[in-house]
Amino acid sequence: MEPFTLYDDLEAGRLTKGQVIFENRLNPRQVAHVASLYDGEIAQVDAALADLLDYAARPDLKPLLVVLTSDHGESLGEHGYHFAHGEYLYQETLRVPLVVSFPGQIPAGLRVEALVENVDVMPTIVALVGLHRVQAVDGRPLLVPGAAAGQGIPGAWGAAPGRSMIFAESDFQLIHPENRRYYIPGPAGKWSSAFDGRYKLIHIPRSGGEILEFYDLADDPGETHNLEGVAPPPEPRHRLLRELQRFVDYDAGAPNQPREIDPEERRRLKSLGYIN
Repeated sequence: MEPFTLYDDLEAGRLTKGQVIFENRLNPRQVAHVASLYDGEIAQVDAALADLLDYAARPDLKPLLVVLTSDHGESLGEHGYHFAHGEYLYQETLRVPLVVSFPGQIPAGLRVEALVENVDVMPTIVALVGLHRVQAVDGRPLLVPGAAAGQGIPGAWGAAPGRSMIFAESDFQLIHPENRRYYIPGPAGKWSSAFDGRYKLIHIPRSGGEILEFYDLADDPGETHNLEGVAPPPEPRHRLLRELQRFVDYDAGAPNQPREIDPEERRRLKSLGYIN
């Protein structure tokens, strides 16, 4: 099957998206083809923004606040998960870029080492543009005014105190039937994870007993060596599990019935490519 026949097979029902994602029914040339499309999409967005950013950099205009980030990454075959996101919690889909530019306000080259969640982006933007502090949100600003005074830029923004731990959870509504690692339908089956900057714990609910995966990303950034059960659990594992149990508040592991999707909702999801 040559690369250009892939889409015909999907359209004709000879191949499902789930089979591509979880069973890798593609040959090496097709895998390279789809990965190159992903690279091309990034290059297209980069080129489309170039003219806008060049215009905004004109000295006669007010400085423009630019935030470059993403809501998720994409797995390109790592952990047996191909060209998808949302159902697993490995770094390929969790770690995303976050670049903020605000000439005259944020020092060039400033690097914030703090752990960050996506919910922190909005409060950071709101603070930078001088709006009133937002209420009832989980996020926190990543930058504070005056923190860069020590760098010779009085009043400039610098790094705020960061989080000591960040959390993530998987989707539960758009699960492919070919996913054999999603054991309980609905919110109770969601994966969850806790990460402290080095150690990471992933919790996978299962009716026959939960599954835990524990990784040391300093030694194993690709999360290929699960340390759970290999040796007596170290203190970080206990701490991560304790905090993760506080974070999970949707009765993880309890069986429930999935909600039926009505025809109109199904039509909209299909038009977006989320379901077949």
